[in-house]
Formats: sequence, C-alpha cells, structure tokens
Amino acid sequence: MIPHCLKCPAMPVTFSEYCAKHIPEDALIGWRDKAIYEAYYYGEVGMYLEGADFSGCDFKGAHMDRAVLKNCRFDRSKLDHLIIMEGKLSGATFHAASVKGAKLCEAEANECSFVETDLEGANLEGSDFKACDFTNANLRRAHLYGCDFTGSRFVGANLEDVVFA
Repeated sequence: MIPHCLKCPAMPVTFSEYCAKHIPEDALIGWRDKAIYEAYYYGEVGMYLEGADFSGCDFKGAHMDRAVLKNCRFDRSKLDHLIIMEGKLSGATFHAASVKGAKLCEAEANECSFVETDLEGANLEGSDFKACDFTNANLRRAHLYGCDFTGSRFVGANLEDVVFA
C-alpha cells in the first residue's frame, strides 16, 4: 500500500505522516533539536515550510530543491553539504549554524542573518543575498559567482580565498 497524507491523497514528506502542505504547526515546532538525515523532496514546488523553527536540527546531506523556507530559523543547526537549488529562504536566520560545503545555488535569500555562520566551501552561485548580515561569518573558499549582495554587511567576515568570478 502506498502511503498518503493523513489529510489528502498526496505523498507524505519523509519525516512526517503529512504532505508538506498539511504539516501541523505543532509538528513543525517538534522538529527542533532533532536529527533529520537525508531528507529528500523532489517536485515542481518543493517543501513549503514557511516560518518553521529548525534551531539545533541536523540536516547534513539533505536535498531540498525548490523548498520554501522563508522566515525559518536554522540557528545552531548543522547544514553541512545541504543542497537547496532554487530555494526561497528570505528572512531566515542561520546564527552560529554550520553550512560547510553546502550548495545553495539560484536561491532567493534576501534579508537573512548569517551572523557567525560557517559557510566554508559553500557554493552560493547565482543567489540573491540582498540586505543580509554576514557579521563574523566564515566564507573561506566559498563560491559567490553571480551573487547579489546589495546592502549586505560583512563586518569581521572571513573572505579568504573566496571565488567571486
């Protein structure tokens, strides 16, 4: 028997009994400080989890193309080698998160906070980071080709060996 969402015939996301559209608010909060390994979602729209709090979660190696994660909290989370292509992350916070080697290409990540975030070796190619705060962030060896950083702050950021072109 093929599993389906408890509220509709759609397939549930890997870590829930609900599809991305019907995940209850209390379930979003319940993910805090839990490990979510290799969470995959493919499709036209992607996961829609706007405003969720993922602080302290472990997303190492997760693949979430076209995910809508606007205004989400990823503070102190492990996002190493995360892949989000064409994602919507505007307004999200990544305070003291580890995002080493992640691939966030063609993403919309305006007005995000990356304060003290470790983005070493991350590929951020073609993404919009307008009005973001990268204060004390580690961007060593990050790939920033084609990014838009209009109005962003880099006070105290490590930009050693960054690839801009």
